[in-house]
Amino acid sequence: MTSFAKFDITLILIGQSFYMNGRKFLCTDKGSRVLVGVEIDERAECDPSWLAGPPYALAELVFDEDDLELVSIDAPDSGRMQGRQKP
Repeated sequence: MTSFAKFDITLILIGQSFYMNGRKFLCTDKGSRVLVGVEIDERAECDPSWLAGPPYALAELVFDEDDLELVSIDAPDSGRMQGRQKP
């Protein structure tokens, strides 16, 4: 059985970006066991007003403790992924 590192939720702050499954998100809120964020897609990259909130023009997604294994604060191509990694 493969063991994966669990993301340390204390490493991320509201307003900071994080990554999951190769997609970039903006942290809009967090709790002790969840992160809430909006995806920073092509629209938001071209026009940052999509990320002005709350309320946000983009849907907020909730990532629970099961999802946190797939979360990283480093870009997928940085080689320093903190989160789910194969040993």
